[in-house]
Amino acid sequence: MDHDGNHGAHVHGVAELMVALEGDVVELPLESPAANILGFEHQASTPEQLHAVEAARVKLESPRALFAFSGTDCELNQSLVDVAALLPPELRELRGPVESDHPWQGMHSEVRARDRFIFAKGSELGAISVDFLGRLFAIEKLHVMWVIDSRQGAAEVTARSRTIELR
Repeated sequence: MDHDGNHGAHVHGVAELMVALEGDVVELPLESPAANILGFEHQASTPEQLHAVEAARVKLESPRALFAFSGTDCELNQSLVDVAALLPPELRELRGPVESDHPWQGMHSEVRARDRFIFAKGSELGAISVDFLGRLFAIEKLHVMWVIDSRQGAAEVTARSRTIELR
């Protein structure tokens, strides 16, 4: 199901990650159907569903537990998570620091996160390991597009093959 014409098909078990490295800064926007992360795609209405949304938000706001980098040291600069569409209107202030004019607004049944890391030497980043497929969430496959300075590529990450090679 394509919600706004800008994204690919909405497929359960599959999520998308973009890796954009410019200089020493890498941005990692992640997009997934809510069912992969929460087990449901509608607005949370029970205490259990509200707890699931909050627990997912907390996990996604801890990207050090989700991603590992090889080749250079880094520090987390920013982590944004958008679960607002899954919360009832009276609880949407829990959504985290997403700008009101963000292009994610108005989308439903998707969970989005965007992390920014700053590296000691971005040119030495060799690989990114993804440590959540098959255990933390119900994401079975991660489609990855990467752009590093003037190079670009694609990768597919699964529970058996968790590393994105960038060289």
